[in-house]
This record gives sequence, C-alpha cells and structure tokens, in this order.
Amino acid sequence: MSQNAYRLAILKLIAQLKAKGQSDQYVLYQVMPDEVHDPTLLSQRAYGTRSHADVVMIAAGVNSIDDPLPETDLVLPLGSAVVVLKRLYKVMGNGQR
Repeated sequence: MSQNAYRLAILKLIAQLKAKGQSDQYVLYQVMPDEVHDPTLLSQRAYGTRSHADVVMIAAGVNSIDDPLPETDLVLPLGSAVVVLKRLYKVMGNGQR
C-alpha cells in the first residue's frame, strides 16, 4: 500500500471526526509559536512521542517538514487510532514505509 493511501486514510479519519463532532475521539490542539517549525515537537506534546509528526503535518495540511505549521487549532486523531492506521498501512514511526 502506498504512502498516499495512508495520508488519505488520516485525512478521511480527521474529516469523519470533525463531521461527527466526536470530541472524545480526537484532540483539539492549538499550534504554539515554538512548534511552527517543528512538527516533531508538537507530536511529542500531543502524543508523547515524536513519531507521529507525519500525522501532525497531514492534519496541518503541509507536505514537507520544512513547511511551517499554521498557528491554528488542529484536529488530531487519538494516538490509538494513529497506531492502528500505521499498522494497517505498514508505515513506520517516521512516516516511511
């Protein structure tokens, strides 16, 4: 399965969570100024691990680690859902196959 399929699955999950308003199934996270250039820092703070920086970038709508994150609220799926999707799509912690 492709990296694109994984990204689309994360985007679909976020859209479903927003549409259903299931606030117990996601974290609403405000991007702080010191996190704008470091999605791994935001991942550490939101998930307790830097390995979900790919999810942060997908949720923020950025394509590269070099792109700044917008200083806005992000809907982040719970870590348990992220782990399930990473296993399903065989994605490693750093977003690589």
